[in-house]
Amino acid sequence: RIAVPPNRYTPLKSQWPEIYEPIVSQLHLQVRMNLRTRAVELKTSPHTVDPGALHKASEFVRAYLLGFAVADAVALLRLGDLYVDGFEITDVKTLKGDHLSRAIGRVA
Repeated sequence: RIAVPPNRYTPLKSQWPEIYEPIVSQLHLQVRMNLRTRAVELKTSPHTVDPGALHKASEFVRAYLLGFAVADAVALLRLGDLYVDGFEITDVKTLKGDHLSRAIGRVA
């Protein structure tokens, strides 16, 4: 179960066919968007052959929810050694105000 942040809920609903199609056709997983809990739920099916398919699909959905385009996030399904990771700038160095904004702009 992958929780959907409020700012990504509308884009997820509008691009839902492009998101679930590669999960179902390539990984043979069952996927649904639970509107009540605002979460994407993934489940294996009898047709699933790859043991890491559930992890790949969750990384794909998380990448989309972080702001990647669907076409870019599909690369996570095709390539097995790609992962999405993030960190907070303040974990590396204590910055405040304009210095923090400037550091984020340089990293991005």
